[in-house]
Amino acid sequence: SAYVFGPTPVADAIDRVRALQLEAGDSMALQAGAATTLGRLLAMQGDFEQARDLYASGQDFYQSAGMAVSAAGITLHGAWIEHHAGDPTATEEYLRQGADELQVLGSWAFFSTVAVRLAQLLYEQSRFEEARDMSAVAREASPPDDLINFVFADAIDGCLLSHDGRHEEAAALLRRAVEGVETTDFFFARFFLMQLCGARSIAIHRVPIFTSM
Repeated sequence: SAYVFGPTPVADAIDRVRALQLEAGDSMALQAGAATTLGRLLAMQGDFEQARDLYASGQDFYQSAGMAVSAAGITLHGAWIEHHAGDPTATEEYLRQGADELQVLGSWAFFSTVAVRLAQLLYEQSRFEEARDMSAVAREASPPDDLINFVFADAIDGCLLSHDGRHEEAAALLRRAVEGVETTDFFFARFFLMQLCGARSIAIHRVPIFTSM
């Protein structure tokens, strides 16, 4: 995941993951992890066919090994691929599948991350009431120390408040989200907030949100 979410250029990350595949040898668990990581990286380059094949191979391993939580959790990887492929319907199907399975398994840490990603997707489609409900579900399920989940939930809820015309409350939540993400090096969370908060900053009556971002 560090190669997917970190600052390494995609082409370099692909080379490094392929090297890890060679080092993994006969370890099917390591090969499965490398496959789903490589699939996400290839999706970022637009190679969706190979990305889907790699995701499917990793998913097959986790299911056959009886690793139900891992199998449900990596639906996030399938969703990532379909999101980059521009297919919101397939993205949502993966996220809902993962959320349903993780809820049954009682894996709340994984579930909450899938739920907050689903809330984000719903917001991006202007399905505001569904996004509001899913964000609340994600908050309730998230471990208290899961900073990124709360950053995303604050950002989504802040934008929903702005949409409702509650600009001061919106600005407070968006500012809290920015302050939280500024303590991390999570590039994609920072990019998401820059998009989200930048789009809403004018609507929030010029209330300043950003500090050092």
